[in-house]
Amino acid sequence: RRDVAAIESDYLALPDQAALRRIDQVLEKVVGIVDRIGGEALTENLVEAAEIRGTLVERQRLQNILVEVLVGIGALLLLLMSLQARSLRRARAVAEEAAREFEFAARHDPLTGLPNRIAFHDALEQALSSAEGRGEGRLAVLALDLDGFKAVNDILGHASGDDLLRSVADRLRRIV
Repeated sequence: RRDVAAIESDYLALPDQAALRRIDQVLEKVVGIVDRIGGEALTENLVEAAEIRGTLVERQRLQNILVEVLVGIGALLLLLMSLQARSLRRARAVAEEAAREFEFAARHDPLTGLPNRIAFHDALEQALSSAEGRGEGRLAVLALDLDGFKAVNDILGHASGDDLLRSVADRLRRIV
């Protein structure tokens, strides 16, 4: 409007006043139409902007819900992994204890708990190789025999024979 008002004096200076009036009438119609078109465009833009804003708000809400669900699932997975790790640690401890028990059972007598022949042979080989490595040529091995043990089993029974073996084993442990 400012620009149109600025050229109005130039416009009035044109020689044919009748032509100017016809131009004014056409321009007045055009101005109304342009104003109406501009208003409609503005209204449509505002409606479209409101729809876009509503869509964005809805998408943001869905995204927030998705993030909350994902965080919850992540926390649940961490909890499950923690429980699984604890379970694996317990299983490993049980397996290691069972392996120690099997190793002990393989190398020791079940009744007395003393080392058996396998452990004796391993210890003897180790002692011999250790003595050779140090340049010592001597090694002593002591063998014990319980004379009359069969008679104890036959006369007093196997339970008494087992008690006798355990008693001898306890005494050997204390001495050695």
